[in-house]
Amino acid sequence: MLSQEGGLARALSPKLFKTAFRLYACCTSLSKVMAKQKSQNDSPGQISTTDPAAARPEVIVEFLFDRGLLYISVNNIGSRPALSVSVRFNKKIQGLGGTRDISALAVFKNIEFLGPHREITSLLDSSSSYFKRKQPTKISALITYQDQEKRQYETSIKHDLEIYRDLVFVEPKADLVN
Repeated sequence: MLSQEGGLARALSPKLFKTAFRLYACCTSLSKVMAKQKSQNDSPGQISTTDPAAARPEVIVEFLFDRGLLYISVNNIGSRPALSVSVRFNKKIQGLGGTRDISALAVFKNIEFLGPHREITSLLDSSSSYFKRKQPTKISALITYQDQEKRQYETSIKHDLEIYRDLVFVEPKADLVN
C-alpha cells in the first residue's frame, strides 16, 4: 500500500505521488470488481475459482512419451496438497527392459505428501523395448488420496499406450570425445 510516510512518497514529487496513488487505488478497485464478477459468473455446477472452500487436491497419473522413452507421472494438478496418495494399476507393468515391476514401486504405494502443482516422474522403459516385449497397452490407474481436512478422493483413469507405438522420434547421438 502507498503511504506518504513511505520511501516512495519521499522519492516522488507531491503531484507525481498523487497520480501514482490514484493509479494504485484504481487498480485495486478494478481487481475487486473483477473478482466479484468472476464469482457471480460461476455456474452452480462448476467449481468456483474464487471460493477458497472449492480449492482441493487433484491427483492424476499420466504416461508420458519423450524422445522414445516412456515415463509414468503422479501429478497433483490441484491447488491444495494431497496426502496419503496411492495408485493401483489393473495390470502388472514390467519396465526397464523387463527387469523391474514398475507398478510395484514404493512411489505408487504411498506418497505421504504431494504438494500442489508437484509431480513425481519415473522412467518406465524405452518405447521400443516396452512394445517389443508385448507389455500391456490398455492400463487403468485407480488413485486414492485425501486432503488436509481428511476428505477422501478416488479417481480412475484409463490409458491406452498404443497411441505411442508408431510415434517417430530421433535418437540423440552420444557426443564423441577425440
